[in-house]
Amino acid sequence: MDTFDILQMQDHRTWKPPSGDWKYYQEWKDVIFLHWEVDESELRRFVPGQLTIDTFQGKAWMSVVAFKTQGVRRRGAPPLPLLSNFYEVNIRTYVKNSYKDGIYFLNLEASKFLSSVLTRFITELPYYYSTIESTVNMFKCVNSEKQSHLHIRYETETSPVQKTELDRWLTERYVLFQDGVDDIVEFNIHHIEWPLQKVKVDTLALSYPSYNFLLEGFPTRVGYSPGVQVLIWEKYKWHLSGQNARP
Repeated sequence: MDTFDILQMQDHRTWKPPSGDWKYYQEWKDVIFLHWEVDESELRRFVPGQLTIDTFQGKAWMSVVAFKTQGVRRRGAPPLPLLSNFYEVNIRTYVKNSYKDGIYFLNLEASKFLSSVLTRFITELPYYYSTIESTVNMFKCVNSEKQSHLHIRYETETSPVQKTELDRWLTERYVLFQDGVDDIVEFNIHHIEWPLQKVKVDTLALSYPSYNFLLEGFPTRVGYSPGVQVLIWEKYKWHLSGQNARP
């Protein structure tokens, strides 16, 4: 789909994308979503005090999302295959400021070392290099330094999901917030509404020591998407007013 066509499709959003030109393009493919309902008071210590934890019907959520990132490029430039195509796993929760509901990353992993280093430097997002492999209906991620791992096997159906309000709340997020030393970094993004398909998880082995007490048991909700094309605007920073990044 042409980027112009992507920009014209905005009815699924609750607020419009920025008026200026987008700066980066990438594609998120074969996306598996694992969602847990979690205790908000326990989650609070991992989220900057300047961000409000967003809740659905009074409940906080965390998600583990695994997928392939490809075609990464700056506007007007071609993608560099050695850098732009890699597997990724993120752990995220849901936050908001005064007028935008978005995502906050607790952990980000990429399968290419150089991609993880450059992305962390450019974006200030907390990317780390991990060993990640993926085949049809399988995703495996290991980080020996952090002693963390994810192994999932699943089966998808071609039939689309009859989306609930919760499905949209968990997936239709168009801003990323991250804390720096002296500021909050904000990235606005845009893509079409997530196409979701039914998925059955056959095997799930997951351990992230810092978050295991929150990611307990089988996910409350799971989902799969063949993917979306994503437009990203230049990062914006707002100052922390002399406060620490984390409460």
